[in-house]
Amino acid sequence: MDLRSYARSFTLKNGVEITLRAIRSDDRERLRTAIGHLEPGTLYTRFFGAKKELSETELTAATDVDFGEVFALVAVLSSDPEIIIGGGRYVRVPGVDPAEAEVAFMVEEDYQGLGLASLILRELSAAAKVADVVYFIAEVLPGNTAMLTVFRRSGHKMSSRVDGGVVHVRLALL
Repeated sequence: MDLRSYARSFTLKNGVEITLRAIRSDDRERLRTAIGHLEPGTLYTRFFGAKKELSETELTAATDVDFGEVFALVAVLSSDPEIIIGGGRYVRVPGVDPAEAEVAFMVEEDYQGLGLASLILRELSAAAKVADVVYFIAEVLPGNTAMLTVFRRSGHKMSSRVDGGVVHVRLALL
């Protein structure tokens, strides 16, 4: 699997056609727009704090990935121009076991509940296995029951613990 050129088309539960593809540096403005359209609650559950937009540094980190230590996908509507409706990534944490990566993803509110988060997790998991990642870790706010449900239903063995008001999740990708 060539992660840099990854692209696959899917149909969501509501019949909408989307493409999951590797993020590109030219997604910078599309990502800025997508983040700007998200509700404050969605941003809060993803970033654990109030946020209205990504900084220039955050946009660069989000769109210029190395596809070795970081793999990132965006879910786009097949329109012209493309519209980002979700995305996800895994990141190997420096100084931590290289078989472990932190995973995070987000879906625009109009597309939640349609299986997109599960789809993103499934495709990130497949890419991670190719890159010899064995475990995903994630931090989730306890109130983010939708994300916790996605992890529980992923088919991966899951363990979790609550510490400091955050649910620490570990998924075995084996």
